[in-house]
Amino acid sequence: MTAWSQWEALGSPDLYDYGITVTPEEQWAWQGGPGGPRWPVAQVVPVVPVGR
Repeated sequence: MTAWSQWEALGSPDLYDYGITVTPEEQWAWQGGPGGPRWPVAQVVPVVPVGR
């Protein structure tokens, strides 16, 4: 299902109906509340320069 289709299926929620939860182990975006539909947020992996 595309992001647009999911947005329409959820009743076209407003911008302020979304949030983000961050824990030491994971991050996710949600709609309607932390217990509502949610999507993982990509984890940033630090890059260590080689040879420095």
